[in-house]
Amino acid sequence: QLSYIAGYAFGDYSAVYNYPLYYTLVNIFVPGPMQAPMSALGDWMEKEGPKAQGRLLLNFVENNDLPRFIYKLDGDMQLYHNALLCLLGMEGLPVLLYGSEQNARGILNFTDPLKVDNWRPALWNSGFNESTPTFQMIQKVLWLRKRMNGMHSLRQQPIYSDHRVLIFTRGPVIFAVTNTGQKKKLKSQRVVWDNATNSDGSVGAFTKAMWVCNLLALSPKDDCGIVSPKNISRLHLNNEPKMYVPFSFVNEYQEFVKNILKQKQEIAQAAASVPDLQVLPFSEWHQMPVPPAVRVQAQKRTPRAWKPADVVITDNPNHIWYAFPKLPPAMDLWAPPVGMPTTHVISASLENACFYLGAGEQDGAMFSKQKGTVYVLCPDSKEWCPDTINKNVDLPRMLSEVGVPHISEPLPVVHLTYDVWYGVYHLVVGALPSIAPFLDQLRSGSMKVFLHAGKKVVSPVLSMLGVANSAFFTPSDPPLSQPFHFCTPKMYFDLSTRPLYPRVEYVPEYLRGFRHALQATMTGPHPCGSRTDGIVILSRGNGSRSITNEAELATELATLGRPVTILDPEPSRFAQLLEALSHAELVIGGHGANMANMIYAPVGTKVVEIVPQVIFPLEDYHFRDLAGALNFTYVPIGQTVQADEYNRSMASDPMTMDKAVTSYAVDVKKITAVVKSMLY
Repeated sequence: QLSYIAGYAFGDYSAVYNYPLYYTLVNIFVPGPMQAPMSALGDWMEKEGPKAQGRLLLNFVENNDLPRFIYKLDGDMQLYHNALLCLLGMEGLPVLLYGSEQNARGILNFTDPLKVDNWRPALWNSGFNESTPTFQMIQKVLWLRKRMNGMHSLRQQPIYSDHRVLIFTRGPVIFAVTNTGQKKKLKSQRVVWDNATNSDGSVGAFTKAMWVCNLLALSPKDDCGIVSPKNISRLHLNNEPKMYVPFSFVNEYQEFVKNILKQKQEIAQAAASVPDLQVLPFSEWHQMPVPPAVRVQAQKRTPRAWKPADVVITDNPNHIWYAFPKLPPAMDLWAPPVGMPTTHVISASLENACFYLGAGEQDGAMFSKQKGTVYVLCPDSKEWCPDTINKNVDLPRMLSEVGVPHISEPLPVVHLTYDVWYGVYHLVVGALPSIAPFLDQLRSGSMKVFLHAGKKVVSPVLSMLGVANSAFFTPSDPPLSQPFHFCTPKMYFDLSTRPLYPRVEYVPEYLRGFRHALQATMTGPHPCGSRTDGIVILSRGNGSRSITNEAELATELATLGRPVTILDPEPSRFAQLLEALSHAELVIGGHGANMANMIYAPVGTKVVEIVPQVIFPLEDYHFRDLAGALNFTYVPIGQTVQADEYNRSMASDPMTMDKAVTSYAVDVKKITAVVKSMLY
């Protein structure tokens, strides 16, 4: 019942499917002994249509839950086109299923006739054809709807119907449809009487004679006629649907088609003039006419603390390259573990380099145009570059938007976020410390520093280092609303190629230089300076893995006679963070990115990490390894997470596993006892 369905349609787009119309169209167009006449649709328009009360319902002939309509019609294209014109021309919002414009039929699965995927064949096997009669018809009707503001203010009015033909109007448009199909020939005329075309406020818009043409014809101007009040109008019909529009509309549509062809020609010409493009994996960078200068440095293993047997910490998967026996605690004291390759940092520089980040994209690409070819640097292996670059960067759009690269940033640039994930942890321990070798040039104004993400996190640190005036960023964190790019005479950057070496997350040498530079520039509280006696809780705030009884923990720790400070993960409070950490003897917190701020703690700081103990392989190696690289004393405390404290669905997905634990309570007495043993 349409009145029942319409009752659920509130507002313009309530996603209420018009099933009453669907079943009416099935009864009229699907051949069979019980096939209904076309006049049944005219009756539906007059009696059922008004029950929608002007609400916008979704008209359809196929969706994900139903077989393809063309399959129901046994491939009869003329029936299909007539049904589509009803769908597109009647009151409501037409909905087309993927592939409808390509006559997608699907393959019947006799064991499950409604199996969805059988009705959604992959178009890349057949191509996307814009010249088929179905595509052309849909394009014409949708153009008309757009031309007439969706036609939503125009009521449908049947003006003629019989067993095989229905003619109805919407404003100045006349629709003629038939359910004869290609197996029977309908070659006749229908007469529309003067009272049907005489506008009296409830019928069509023909208050004066009008020259109309069938826009759906191959040559619309060859199928025209005059419609006027107080006169009969003859429509010559065949098995194909017809849509008569004012003659001026035909000229507009032909101009529309000309513009489309012109745009396609311009795109083709632009593509022909586009330079050759090559995406080069790291192993092929040397093939460029002027390749990047590359230096590969093996990193020493860094010591890390002994791990208690009752605490489970999942190691860095990038360090575990092959099956290797689990090391006993007495040997598991290095990162990467003994038996695995050491990490490497790869430092590179590229002349006449550009960086591009397209609208809606996350990572961007570095490239250089040399001898007519644009070379895009991929920091990965050949087999992974399609995922790393091609799926993340619209390269044709990049070439179109950048055009001829020109130097827009005259100074050399160090790109800190190339090949770096831009979460807080990676920004703080990976990207920021890599600025250390370039601080003298940045402070002197002879170089610029660029980051394409994390402005709120890094800006306070850059100001403290005295290089804020040499820094620039994208207009916002990705994804951007508008494309962004710049070119420089020379770009410096670091990377870690996964196929050749374990991925490096931080470089101890950079960490030491970074901490030294911070200490040297401070006139107030000295980050990284000499420790005092404070206890600092690096809080997770209201984020995932937050500690529900954090205040209780702080109160209990205060009984040890030391000042206790809770620091929330908020970049705007960076000054308070430094002030608190400059007095810290011990830093404690639940596993999470805020623990990365230990890099601002004084020399010799003690670190206690509360590690959630869960039944899924949550990666939580980060701060055991980082504390070792900083030469901090580190003790992990395992805290069992209860079943109601994590999301099972998120825990099963490696991409959301780190957010699966919502919040959890900790054993305050146990933690306080461990902290006391470390302080006294």
